[in-house]
Amino acid sequence: MRAVHCALCILMALALGACAHGRPSHEVTLRLDLAEAYLASRKPQLALQELLATSDRAQHLPRYHFDLGMTYYALDQLDQAQTSLKRAVEIDPTYGEAWNNLGRVLEVQKRTEEAAAAYQRALSILTYATPELAAVNLARLHLGQGKPEEAESLARLAIRRNWLYAPAYILLAQILESRGDLKAAQETLEEGIAANLNAPALKLALAENMLRQGKTTEAKALFHELTQRHAGSHEASLAKDYLGILP
Repeated sequence: MRAVHCALCILMALALGACAHGRPSHEVTLRLDLAEAYLASRKPQLALQELLATSDRAQHLPRYHFDLGMTYYALDQLDQAQTSLKRAVEIDPTYGEAWNNLGRVLEVQKRTEEAAAAYQRALSILTYATPELAAVNLARLHLGQGKPEEAESLARLAIRRNWLYAPAYILLAQILESRGDLKAAQETLEEGIAANLNAPALKLALAENMLRQGKTTEAKALFHELTQRHAGSHEASLAKDYLGILP
């Protein structure tokens, strides 16, 4: 009987272990979905309530710790955000999105070397679906450290990884302008607009570039287009300001 009892105990322990490390329950999944919806609608307090309510059943899930880290980040609790995101990548070292956002948190904390390492780790993961985000984040970090060559290389990498990603074109144009190559910057922004015709940020950057080159007529035409085709956007508002002061 004792042998049978021990065998049953072992089977129960294995079953519990499988549950602990297996897929999340339906309720946990729903709570994570709801927390992410709250985050997307800028309601981190409500997201935190959902996450804390399922904490005891989700400790083994990298997604849970990622969501918790992003929630703490939205609440400006950087130490807790860092702890949660580090836990996410400890559980799943191939979690590229978590590495990238860990880099963001570390950068805000002025831990630039660690931030660069986190961005680089994200870029090294071939299954990471949005490497252009980490590439641009690392490029901006290098640019702020006075490393324009490294920044340019990463901005071009971001464009190769996702030729529709407008921030990469804008950053590359800024780098080219910083060394006085306004024409190359213009060509870069025009390539971005050709790839992504509905990106008002690219049109605004191109109009500003043309102003720097003295091409006022072309710049004004772009500003007018922004006010008409992208009414209500931040870029359209800035375009109106430009038109109000241009001759």
